[in-house]
Amino acid sequence: MSNPPILVEPTVFTRILGEKEYELKNHLGNVRVVISDVKLNGDADAGGRRAPGVQAGQAPYMVDMRAYHNYYPFGMLQPERSWSTERYRYGFNGKEMDNEVRENPTTGTVGTGNSYTTHFRQYDPRLGRWWSPDPKMDKYPGWSPYNFAFNNPINVTDPLGDDPPYKIKNGVLQGEGVVNDITSVTERPKMKVVGAVVLHRTVSSTAASAIRTTKQSKGRTGFHIVVDKDGSITQVNNFENRANHVGKPKGESGVSNMNSIGIEVVGMPVDKDGNPTLESGKVAGWESLTDEQIESTAQAVSTIMQEYDLGFDDIFPHEDVSAKTEGEGQTVLDAIQGRVGELMQDFMQKKAENQ
Repeated sequence: MSNPPILVEPTVFTRILGEKEYELKNHLGNVRVVISDVKLNGDADAGGRRAPGVQAGQAPYMVDMRAYHNYYPFGMLQPERSWSTERYRYGFNGKEMDNEVRENPTTGTVGTGNSYTTHFRQYDPRLGRWWSPDPKMDKYPGWSPYNFAFNNPINVTDPLGDDPPYKIKNGVLQGEGVVNDITSVTERPKMKVVGAVVLHRTVSSTAASAIRTTKQSKGRTGFHIVVDKDGSITQVNNFENRANHVGKPKGESGVSNMNSIGIEVVGMPVDKDGNPTLESGKVAGWESLTDEQIESTAQAVSTIMQEYDLGFDDIFPHEDVSAKTEGEGQTVLDAIQGRVGELMQDFMQKKAENQ
């Protein structure tokens, strides 16, 4: 006897066309066009009208467009150059429109795109301002607590309405974990141009030691910022002023104290067993950066690059521009370059488009 066949209940998958939508965004996360998964007849649209400029039989299909947006820099929709169905509610920086808030009580019309809801605050793109003050406004005394993206919406986004890691104002780095210790003790004249960033190691176990050394020497040896192992940053010289962080230049890089920013990252040279050492004959490498140092250094470098319009070729290990122990700055560059690339992606794309 043979066994009776086993009947398996078939699995049925149902797909309803028109419920899936695809967003086409630019480098700032702004939603430019929204289409669905429906293919319309190319000879006539859903209303029976032929597509403009298309003769019968020329186009087999057309996309089902749900929205298209053109924006002014701070996110206001351009009149007669934007449209969307009522069901689609996203736009500038990918934020959700809150159209009901700006409805005209006289005409009954909805103020599409005149207000956006974010995780932390409400935003008005017509004014380029938040409705409520920054809860961390005490950290940025030189900025209006209602400003959006530090008044730089072409390069900076703020999709959540929260606190960005760092920014630079008048040569001073500001942000969480940044200490301003700029004094006249180490001050040098202003540079004519900021053209490079040089990465160093402190050859010490703490930032305090490096800061103490530069102050005691009255800036004869120096740097602009130092990144401690916990990721905290201390700035001792304005980015736009010279600091004596590079010795006698070597090679043809053209980098010197007159045109570069020096970043010290706390770390010691190590011997073949991985133990810190100050004996030059025993140096076999350098301490690895902590995760906190990698993130803070990468954020600081990318902020400097954007502020002073620098490229990846403008970031140098110390030993590439001056006689120094091999691998000193390279360990920093190797650790941060992937993260810097992520942080700079949108900025570099926009820069390439404008060239």
